[in-house]
Amino acid sequence: MFPVTQGTTFLGYRIFRTHRLLKRENVRRFERRLKGLQRDHGRGAISVKRVGQSVRSWIANACYADTYGLRRRLLGGVTFQRGQVERARGSGRLVALSS
Repeated sequence: MFPVTQGTTFLGYRIFRTHRLLKRENVRRFERRLKGLQRDHGRGAISVKRVGQSVRSWIANACYADTYGLRRRLLGGVTFQRGQVERARGSGRLVALSS
């Protein structure tokens, strides 16, 4: 038995009495996938259509939990541009460089 305040884990969500959250593992996995999508799109390995499908799929799953702020934080400053891509110093973010 666990206290209700800890919530319960079920199908990738942490379910509390008043709300649902995504498990941290799910969020971390999407952050890594998003960086990979940026990198691959910047190199020309995948299309914008494929990027959109992947992002919309995760959003559809995330919408079943209380994730408005999380989605804004993760997707708010993300850009996808073709061209040379490298990691910005110190930030860990991928940045597309114009030629």
